[in-house]
Amino acid sequence: MLISGTPPAYAWLFAAIFVSYVVGDCIAIPFRHLLARESMA
Repeated sequence: MLISGTPPAYAWLFAAIFVSYVVGDCIAIPFRHLLARESMA
């Protein structure tokens, strides 16, 4: 896989999905806490 020096196409797709999942999580976690705090008040 890494012998040629360039990753295959599916590796880029997997990396893009993984990065978007992590970024989405980082965005969603603070909002979840803010919404929970407002609904309690």
